[in-house]
Amino acid sequence: AMFSLSMRAAKHGKIGFLVLCWGAVVIAGLTFSSGLFLWPMVVVLGIVWRLPRKWVVATAALGVAMIGVMMVGYTNSILASSSFPILTLLRFLALLYGSSWSFVSERLGIALASIAVPATGVFCVWVLLKRRTDTFAVVLISLMGFVMANSFATALGRIVLGIGYARTDRYQAGILLFWCCLAVLLIRQASRSRRSQGWLVAQQAVIVLIMLFAARMAKPVEGVLRIHADSMRAAAVAIEADVMDTQKVLYPLTPPFNQDLIVYGNFLRSRGWSIFAKSQPFPLGRRFDHYYRMVDSSECTGAIDSADPVPDKLWPGFRISGWAWDLAAHTPGRAIVLTDSSGRLIGAARTGLY
Repeated sequence: AMFSLSMRAAKHGKIGFLVLCWGAVVIAGLTFSSGLFLWPMVVVLGIVWRLPRKWVVATAALGVAMIGVMMVGYTNSILASSSFPILTLLRFLALLYGSSWSFVSERLGIALASIAVPATGVFCVWVLLKRRTDTFAVVLISLMGFVMANSFATALGRIVLGIGYARTDRYQAGILLFWCCLAVLLIRQASRSRRSQGWLVAQQAVIVLIMLFAARMAKPVEGVLRIHADSMRAAAVAIEADVMDTQKVLYPLTPPFNQDLIVYGNFLRSRGWSIFAKSQPFPLGRRFDHYYRMVDSSECTGAIDSADPVPDKLWPGFRISGWAWDLAAHTPGRAIVLTDSSGRLIGAARTGLY
């Protein structure tokens, strides 16, 4: 919306807004790589709103210069290969967009994506050629265009990891924004047509059904999120304890990084970053009574259910699971430490599902 208002203001001679727009795009491009796709979007907006040609050319030149600088030294095995896997790329994109509907039907989502994504691309071109001045519609279309360009770049970078990587949850934020913008655009277009009241009512009914279905699926989704959070905690504890528990550690990572993970963990620990950013990390190797206060054993209860060795040449250890309960607070403890007979801290645990 800020880009759109900046462009429209620049059309009326207020170049200060255009300079702010350029600055915002530069910051976005330096903040995350996908921000580079904002340059073509701003150029398109300038053409749609009939900005003076010199400002459109200046914006395009700045975009080309910045993209060129950012791409220096960039390599991609897919682009460098002699045979470009276009069909695999299209399947990856279809699964990327279709997995947004996985709780309903992934096949339905892929079918909808196969229609909606190309249609949106054609619609974007049509808006550009017609030079529409509908601010809200152009903003929605610009967002959808940005998401499509970003998803194409994601597919190029992740297709080497397998087509199943398209189901990765963290890529769904942008894709869901695409579906949301498309739904808003369809409802808006239907509401502006006096002859399509029935179509508008049908769309509203579909949205109500989707919301009801989403409410029914809230509990299963919450369960999946709890399992995900528990798996992330288990991986974090293994890294904190310097134990290469591959079974747990590989959950949040892709396979190429697993061998040096503990080394990376020690680097993060030295900087106080990521999981080591909390104020009180586990003081492993130190004496228990120097950091914690001993209480009577009647105030808590628990048990160890299993203890399995984690063999590794450099980072061995044990994986212990069980349960612990704070009788006074009627809740599990937030964290657990293990000590040897001398009172030295030798292990750590986090509480999860209960």
